Amino acid sequence: MVSTRGLDGPPELQQAAMDAIGQWKFKPSSVNGQPIQMGSAVLVDFSRNPAVVQVPKPMTAAQISPGFQFKCFDGLLHQDSTSVGICRQQLDAISHDSHSTSMDRFTALDQYGLVLLEYTHESQKAAEQFSQAIALAPERLKSSDAEWAYVYWHRAAAEQQLGNYADAEKDFGVAENSLHDAEKAIGNEKMAAYYHSLLKDIMKQHVALLENEKKHDEEQRLLAKFE
Repeated sequence: MVSTRGLDGPPELQQAAMDAIGQWKFKPSSVNGQPIQMGSAVLVDFSRNPAVVQVPKPMTAAQISPGFQFKCFDGLLHQDSTSVGICRQQLDAISHDSHSTSMDRFTALDQYGLVLLEYTHESQKAAEQFSQAIALAPERLKSSDAEWAYVYWHRAAAEQQLGNYADAEKDFGVAENSLHDAEKAIGNEKMAAYYHSLLKDIMKQHVALLENEKKHDEEQRLLAKFE
């Protein structure tokens, strides 16, 4: 998944560059086997024929994506409860930034929902953030993208805490199918294995929910589906 924004130059050339870059394919970056978000910048020189893509001098995170505070993402990685306020500030900044992309907003909503779920236990408010992110997802994501699976998984967890078990079951199902498709499409053995391990984690939560509701037949069908 690629989210792009123009930083400088004539608007029509910015759009042409973003359209081209949006079609690029990237090998996911990872830390300890886990996929991570990466931000970078490139310079597209239209004064040459054909246009030339160059890597400019190093840029700050704020220049690449104004409004993003990577302390929010770091807080999630390091389980820092103080990240709630930081993630809220990030969401506010991106929501008021006229240049923010749909994926900027998707990411900020998902991250804020996660810290709410983890540290304030405001399940309803967290579910609302995930729902807003899901509404944005089709603008840049496909159902075979892992990010699609993640946000449905996150909302399922919030719905389970709220006791909305039927909705949680549906979202677990969407997340499982999505991550299964992502695993098949990734084309990278290590990343596919990582996605498969996440799929098992989702299924474990889903199975526990079905067991609690004594839906043993559905539990067996789920286990057989992803054997």
